[in-house]
Amino acid sequence: MMTLHMFKEACGLSKIDILKGKGREYADTPIGPVFAAATLNWEKPVYVTKAADDLKTKSGQSLAGTFWFVNSAVQISRSV
Repeated sequence: MMTLHMFKEACGLSKIDILKGKGREYADTPIGPVFAAATLNWEKPVYVTKAADDLKTKSGQSLAGTFWFVNSAVQISRSV
C-alpha cells in the first residue's frame, strides 16, 4: 500500500482524473484502472493498494490483482 502522492510520483502523474462508470469511481493510470472503494472519503488520506487473491464482487467475480483507492487497508476487504 502506498500514499496517493507516492503513487502519482511513481506513475509520473501530476494529477489524477477521477471518472465514474456504472456507479464506481475510478482513474485510468499508466498501470491500468484504479478503482475507488465504495466508502472512500477523498477528504481523508488516500492510499493505493492491490487487491488480494480472495477479493470478489458481490456476484462472485474475482477482483484479484486490481488496484484500489482506499482510506485504510480494512476498506479493501469490506466495501467492494
